[in-house]
Amino acid sequence: MEGLRQQVTVGADGLIVIRVPELEEGSRAEVIVMGQGGGKSDKGLPPNLSSFIGSCPNMFRSPEEADEFLRRERDSWDS
Repeated sequence: MEGLRQQVTVGADGLIVIRVPELEEGSRAEVIVMGQGGGKSDKGLPPNLSSFIGSCPNMFRSPEEADEFLRRERDSWDS
């Protein structure tokens, strides 16, 4: 499988056009789209796991608090 890299401009309604005259009509190709930021590029993507810290009631308010809880739990296993 050969790779091909092209810079494109996203058009109206997110339309992206890629022309590859080297490929035969009817052949199959895989397309991977990677945005370069700006606009609505983050819309629809799942949030980072760290954004969930402190977001639920009765949960940990910081990574340090979660670490301390886990440390106490591990220590209790040794008893």
